[in-house]
Parts: sequence; structure tokens; C-alpha cells
Amino acid sequence: PSCCGYRSGGNGNIGSGSSPSSVGRIRVPQTLRANKPAEVSRFMHPVRKQRLIVVSLVVVLSSAAVGLVAFALRDNINLFYPPADVVAGKAPVNRSIRLGGMVVEGSIERSSTELDTTFWVTDYEASVAVRYSGILPDLFAEGEGVVAEGKLDSQGVLVATQVLAKHDENYMPPEVAAALEGKTAPGEAATP
Repeated sequence: PSCCGYRSGGNGNIGSGSSPSSVGRIRVPQTLRANKPAEVSRFMHPVRKQRLIVVSLVVVLSSAAVGLVAFALRDNINLFYPPADVVAGKAPVNRSIRLGGMVVEGSIERSSTELDTTFWVTDYEASVAVRYSGILPDLFAEGEGVVAEGKLDSQGVLVATQVLAKHDENYMPPEVAAALEGKTAPGEAATP
């Protein structure tokens, strides 16, 4: 017998039931049925799952890259310290730093046999000894601005690997100018 043009086959699909009550029923596959709400959240669409994995990998890999770059550059960061901060113990020992200020008058001592030079750098509050082995810049002189790059030893002496002097009469390195702002050399009047 057929109903509405459908043949009855008895397998439970639409229009194939053996009784009129089976007409209009839709069978839902067992995998799509959810007996509990928690089961629905357990299944994630494959595209959404793939996107989640890709985003997670990008976050993890970029975090690792930033961490590796920071680790590699940790010794290459040179922080500037004025002599007052070095004397106060704020500068790290055995780490590369920059020390800036004015070369103290009469403090330059040169070795007669080697290229070793020792001098003092001041910010008019405190002074730090600097030891340098090499050729000093032509404009390096007493009473002039200087930036020395190197590491502090245990006695508080900066063992410089590089000494930078100002490149003309009017120039002052920005770090040194900021450190000396509002301070005057002994014997000079303060300018407003």
C-alpha cells in the first residue's frame, strides 16, 4: 500500500512506515543526539578546532621568540649612570654600563710604556675612577664632557672598553647634559 505516492518499506524513514503514525517523523542519527548538555560542548567543529590550534601555536611561538630576543639582548643593554648613582651603589657590578660626566681637572694619568690611562669622571656631586686601555679620542681633555662604556669592578673603578668625547666645543652628550643639569663646577657661579 502507498500513502500520498510513497511506498511503504517498513524501515522507519519518512513515508515508509507501516502505520500512518510514522509518516512525517524524522530520524535523528545517534551521534547528533545529546542526552546531556555537557556532551554538546565536548564536540567542536573541525574548522573551529583547527583555528584554535593555529592561534594557540602563534601565541606560544611569538612568546618564545620575544623571550629568546630578550634573553639574547640582556647583556647588550647599556644603561647610563651618572657618577653620583655609581658611588651610591645603584649601578650593577660586572655588567656593561655607561658612565657620563666631566673629566676632573688634573686627574688624567697616562702610562709611559702602554696605552693605559686612568682618569676621574664627575657630575659635581661625586667622582668615579675610569681605567681605559687604548687610544683616546682627540677631543678628550680635562674639564670636558665624556661618556665611558665598560664594567665596574669590585673596587668601584669603571674598566672602560670605549670612551666617547664630545665632537665639538658646543656639543654635550644628552645623557651627560641631563646628569649635569642644575649642577655647577666648584668655583663657578650658578646660572639661573
